[in-house]
Amino acid sequence: MLLLAASGGVPGAELGRQLAVLLKRGQDRPADAIAALAEAARLGAHREVWQVMTGLLPAYLPGPGERANSVHTRLMRLAAEVAGWAGARGEVPAVAELAGRARTSELVRQARDLHTLLTAPA
Repeated sequence: MLLLAASGGVPGAELGRQLAVLLKRGQDRPADAIAALAEAARLGAHREVWQVMTGLLPAYLPGPGERANSVHTRLMRLAAEVAGWAGARGEVPAVAELAGRARTSELVRQARDLHTLLTAPA
């Protein structure tokens, strides 16, 4: 998957959206997908993984009225880590929406951290 993104064969954000579809349908284990993304980022593909995250987060994170789970929190934590490595900037609306929620859960705290990183002045 990441080789396709790195080679330009498939845009990373589109890969992320397709991965979200597979995860929501239960066709892949979220823990395995997160582990693969984390490993790729640690091996130096952090920019490519961030591009995947820009498609995965909006398509996979819970929307208003949906329940969050620990997978969402782990994904957000990884996204923040990878965004930092990649020097990512620019608002991700799904992350901004979560970060702006009044409720304070671990997912919301992670979203706030990521949102702050992405929108901080350079």
